[in-house]
Amino acid sequence: MEFSIEFAVQGVFFPAAISLAVVALAQRFLPRDVSQRYAAAAAFAAAYCAGYFLLPKGLLLPERHWHWTFYLAPAAAAIGAISLAAGLRVAERWVLIALAALVAAWLLVPTWDSLAPPRAVWVPVLAGYLFLLAALLDGLPTRLPLATSLALPLSAACVAVLNLACVSATSAQGAGIAAAALAGCFAAACLAPDKAAARGLCLSYSVIVGGWAFVGCIEPEPLMWGLLVAPAAPLVLWCFALPPLSRWRGFVATAVQIGVVMVVLAVAAWLSFASTE
Repeated sequence: MEFSIEFAVQGVFFPAAISLAVVALAQRFLPRDVSQRYAAAAAFAAAYCAGYFLLPKGLLLPERHWHWTFYLAPAAAAIGAISLAAGLRVAERWVLIALAALVAAWLLVPTWDSLAPPRAVWVPVLAGYLFLLAALLDGLPTRLPLATSLALPLSAACVAVLNLACVSATSAQGAGIAAAALAGCFAAACLAPDKAAARGLCLSYSVIVGGWAFVGCIEPEPLMWGLLVAPAAPLVLWCFALPPLSRWRGFVATAVQIGVVMVVLAVAAWLSFASTE
């Protein structure tokens, strides 16, 4: 119980409060075009790094592959914000995202001799997964800002819960911190709606939440492929972002959209638990 209360404060409340505060300060003091690109991304990175620093095993000098998330969070935030600069073409943004995904995969894939498939296979597979996740998420915030902002922390929380239930408390804590940081960004989006702000989170979400899903996926035997479904759950919102469902607006529409995301997360949970039987 003491551990649960400590993590609730340090790993949930603290990152959420930091991300909410950073977004609010950025929107208050930075020019609008700058805050739209950097506010949410910087808030997530600051909140995640602060929460990670308080982890009992959150070493700053990487000794294990997941320790690199401490450095990948600010790097992904910076690259994600830069990729949204005016004047950059879609192909140029994709090159930046692809490079970030490749570096993240190189750092997150362990060098275990027992890794199957081997590292030479996992690095391009994970890089492709992170790239597709970030690239496909990119257009959702401007079309469905509220639903997307809520779907991200829900999916990250699902990754945390599945890691806790099926893998380890350590991987659950990392994903939980990311979920809390994203929840703070969602709270900021509710207080000061900005359709463009959540776009800066796409790469950070993909690298960190997708990265923790990968960490959990490869830990047990057999592999828990269902964990990799959870970070992709927000992509189902594309069904509502395109005609004819794009004409459906309002609270009921948002509730249905989140409900569909929850169905995908339930499928991810079922696949994950099924692989442990």
